[in-house]
Amino acid sequence: MINNSCINQRGFTLVEVLVSLFIFSIISIGATIALTQSLKTKEQLASAMDELSELNIARTIIKNDMSAITLRASRDQLGDKRPYSLFSDSTVLLSFTRRGLENPGGLEKRGDLERVNYVFEEDSLIRISYEHENPGQMPSTYRLVLLDNIEDIKIKGIKYENNSMIKVNNSDIRFNNIEIPLVRAIVLEVTDKNNDLTEHFFELNL
Repeated sequence: MINNSCINQRGFTLVEVLVSLFIFSIISIGATIALTQSLKTKEQLASAMDELSELNIARTIIKNDMSAITLRASRDQLGDKRPYSLFSDSTVLLSFTRRGLENPGGLEKRGDLERVNYVFEEDSLIRISYEHENPGQMPSTYRLVLLDNIEDIKIKGIKYENNSMIKVNNSDIRFNNIEIPLVRAIVLEVTDKNNDLTEHFFELNL
């Protein structure tokens, strides 16, 4: 006697198996794409956070420098007298003398003045500080990269005229020993590798 329940039991047909495999492959591809996009987004977010952190640190350092600037004549590495800070030329974005150089316990015979240069080298904004306000011919320096992966950076001065702010080129930032400085703030125009331009405003404590 034939058991009817055994006759009714059967496996999947070839078409059903192919359809199932096709659906599974679509789901797998979709999951892979979603995972890849999620990882890419996570990497982009981490990179953006790193850039933001670097920018915030750089802004804090620059703001601290600008608030400690002192109008004091100095001498260059050859002993020639230089004008008051602040000034800029073809090789240096910004050069100035600032107060507040630490000397813990008075270990070194020097004051609290420090000479600082900002330069743009190899796609980076670099802060160069000297141990003394009047560097010798072979001065000891400390180099700190403030921003990297920069396409271009320019510095502009800000002066107040008729109750409005006017930008001036870096050649007009130079202060000398006679004229009263007109520039009351500076603006750094930073262009990154994506050609995005951002402006960063810093008041001078003069």
